[in-house]
Amino acid sequence: MRVPGVARTLSMLAGDGGKKKVVFLGTPEVATIAFRKIFEASKAADSTFEVSAVVSNPPAKANRKKELQASNRTVMRCDAMRCDVWTPTGIMKKFEDSAEFLEKLESLSPDLCITAAYGQFLTKKFLTIPRLGTVNIHPSLLPKYRGASPVPRALEDGVAGGEAESQLGDAEVCAAVTGVSVLFTQFEMDAGPIIRQEEYPLTGDEKADQLLPILFDRGSELLLSALPGIFEGKYQQDGTGCIIQNDEEATYAAKMNKEESKLWFTENAKYMHNRVRAFAGWPGTTMDLVINSGCPDEEKMTVKIVTSRIRREQGGAIQLFTSLFPSISISSFSNSICDPFLSLPPLLIRLAHLHLLANEAAGNALVITCDDGSQLDAIEVQPPGKKPMDAKSFWNGMRGRSVERARVPWSTGKVPT
Repeated sequence: MRVPGVARTLSMLAGDGGKKKVVFLGTPEVATIAFRKIFEASKAADSTFEVSAVVSNPPAKANRKKELQASNRTVMRCDAMRCDVWTPTGIMKKFEDSAEFLEKLESLSPDLCITAAYGQFLTKKFLTIPRLGTVNIHPSLLPKYRGASPVPRALEDGVAGGEAESQLGDAEVCAAVTGVSVLFTQFEMDAGPIIRQEEYPLTGDEKADQLLPILFDRGSELLLSALPGIFEGKYQQDGTGCIIQNDEEATYAAKMNKEESKLWFTENAKYMHNRVRAFAGWPGTTMDLVINSGCPDEEKMTVKIVTSRIRREQGGAIQLFTSLFPSISISSFSNSICDPFLSLPPLLIRLAHLHLLANEAAGNALVITCDDGSQLDAIEVQPPGKKPMDAKSFWNGMRGRSVERARVPWSTGKVPT
């Protein structure tokens, strides 16, 4: 939500008539959301602070020739707004690499540093430089999900499925929530005193790459609303006026890696759906398929699942049975539910076909049966070398060939990007 009168309140706090010096640190595209809001607020006629410098990661070697590219959207945004941009090679790697940067920062005498997805740890020396401290926007309800990937890990854990509890103690708030925290930065990762928190309710279908910008937008507004209190000393690095985190309640959000992106459907469909949501954008989630298995034109293909939904959440023996024998009504067996299993060879044949993907009647999904009998719909996929497409387009491209999910790992060396 927008907080009215923030700039006016800030102007009342500038007793000495000078503007507070703020340094912004951020790297990926989502950082530009926070930077834009902070920069625009600093340009208001009655603003009491200015963005004195922006710190971002240096340009990366991003193509085959290893040529330097513009490192991120933050740098490009700063160039457009004519801000002074610093790109130190690494604040934490070696002291000699960062000494020049720290000396430059110290000579600036900033009042406050603000970080948003900067991507590097800050040294103790750095944290002593800004007079009022360093404030971070973190997209989780701390102390839950400290670390590098709070939004993906929260979605992977099924926060939107109702397992999460409100961190703010409000019984009226829906349990299916995530949120954003504004906190002072300490040397220990994401463990500092919390200045403000805001919950954000979830529907259960949000993807990480959609949710992250929303949370940084909310966090930026939350930060701007807290700046008056920071400037006047209401909120301080030592915890004055803040919520002190309980380390015993902390959970950690480990950095994602490509090895986690493969789906084997040995888990429940709900967990698979949560992983598709969590890893959306990067690294994405992929499944290995076998096209026309056992035929001369058999083809192996790795397909990215872009969008999914839960078709049948409940697993178990009965659900697995209905997947194997869809034309037989369970209710017709009464107490003889095991009778169909007396014919073992036909059952083995049916089990062999459990891995086949079905085409939904309307052609809008690839129906995938997990090993426990639960089912997941892949409604948007991306074959290698192609753009994302809906399930109907994928099925049309198969031209009547069978599609089966692989039983064992294999690699074609050709993964959708």
